[in-house]
Amino acid sequence: MIEDLQNELRTVENCENLQPQIDAITSDLRRVQEEKAVCEGEIIDKQREKEMLEKQKRSVGDHIIRFDNLMNQKEDKLRQRYRDTYDAVLWLRNNRDRFKQRVCEPIMLTINMKDNKNAKYIENHISSNDLRAFVFESQEDMEIFLREVTTNQH
Repeated sequence: MIEDLQNELRTVENCENLQPQIDAITSDLRRVQEEKAVCEGEIIDKQREKEMLEKQKRSVGDHIIRFDNLMNQKEDKLRQRYRDTYDAVLWLRNNRDRFKQRVCEPIMLTINMKDNKNAKYIENHISSNDLRAFVFESQEDMEIFLREVTTNQH
């Protein structure tokens, strides 16, 4: 019985010695839980950011598709009305490396109206020849272009 009491006394003393360890573990657990909460918050923020970026990506993709459709419509109109100019545009796109400086495609392909209803004002003030004109930064490039296009089309 005395032995039992001594064992119980040792156990109580051990428990008293364990309290600082329990407090340290509890403190560590609290710190880890706080870190976990911060990480979970960051994950939620990153998921929202990812969703926002995916939405922006879809929006940009839709915009590109609309722009491509608009360019295709413009090119189709050019092909139907002015086949020689259309062929010259295709030739230019395939031979840009032959020019020293920038060569701009016709205005009718490069200008974009915010509202297509206003296109008629541009078309009424700029002649169809000017709308189909190529612009060259170099006289030499213009001569190369005209020589190639006129010999290839005749």
